[in-house]
Amino acid sequence: MIYIPSLRGDELWQVPAVAEGASAELIAGLRSLTDRAHQLVDEILELPTFPAHGDASRQNLLIETREASVGEPGASPRFVVIDWGAYGAACAGFDLGQLLSGLVNNGLMSGEELYRLEPLCFHAYCDGLAESGADVRESAVLRGHAMTMALFTGLSAVPSQRLGEPDSEELRVFMAGRIVMARFVLDLLASTD
Repeated sequence: MIYIPSLRGDELWQVPAVAEGASAELIAGLRSLTDRAHQLVDEILELPTFPAHGDASRQNLLIETREASVGEPGASPRFVVIDWGAYGAACAGFDLGQLLSGLVNNGLMSGEELYRLEPLCFHAYCDGLAESGADVRESAVLRGHAMTMALFTGLSAVPSQRLGEPDSEELRVFMAGRIVMARFVLDLLASTD
């Protein structure tokens, strides 16, 4: 919640790298999100919880390929999950937010990619829940995903430590990606309201 004062104020929205892409609609949407934050936390706490990695970023999901054994055709890839320091219980859908936002947060992927990747990841996540025997409605997974992504990604998408840097084209591209991510998060949350 440390980002709420900067989202509600005016200074953030006047930084050139932010002002270039932040529409009045986006600013109003993020300010509205700050007003709803406590209500969303309360709603999240009412959802059923499941084991969660807590930091399901791409960097923590490795693909291991082992050599084929005698009599086995080809190599068999499998996922190896590392960095379990944030493991705990969370609502279904929580880990999707970090998985989707991590590369945008680091400037390694365009925010526009979220619109393409989120449905694919969401359906694969729901398939995994079903395969594990978890008894949870897809609508509850989507709501949990949308609310946690709004709070853990949406509120921190535009405020960035990088905004203290001198203005540059690279900074503007970086912030454009994060501004699109903020818009995506607001769209996702609105789709579940």
